[in-house]
Amino acid sequence: MAPVARDQKAIVLDHIQSNDVMIFSKSYCPFCVKVKELFNGMNIKYKALELDLQDDGAELQEALLKLSGQKTVPNVYIKGTHIGGCDDTFAAKSNGKINHLLNVNSYDYDLIVIGGGSGGLAASKEAAVLGKKVAVCDFVKPTPKGTTWGEYHM
Repeated sequence: MAPVARDQKAIVLDHIQSNDVMIFSKSYCPFCVKVKELFNGMNIKYKALELDLQDDGAELQEALLKLSGQKTVPNVYIKGTHIGGCDDTFAAKSNGKINHLLNVNSYDYDLIVIGGGSGGLAASKEAAVLGKKVAVCDFVKPTPKGTTWGEYHM
């Protein structure tokens, strides 16, 4: 009985559609390692298919080329969207595309000030003047009349 031919394009598409983050990789590739470390550092689960360890890895990579136009690995997909290779993936992290595609809220501040007293506000204003992204956290107990502290606008 002849071996049954596998449809590599269907296999690739199934991996992409079945995983929020899909990395087509090669086990020895340092760029693939960097991308996997990036997702590990972001605490994002991913599926990595090591093409060099697959019997039909070359055929799968050829199907990927036809699908994405990218010949190299890593070849990264997020929620079905082709991101690209290593540099493209790091750029997608920097510009927030990864978090956007995964609907992950991320807050990135240079300084978080606890307490909106005179010292906290002075520190936050100085940091803002220097171009830093600042968050000020404060709590004010409402007065018996229900009055609360208003917002501070710079």
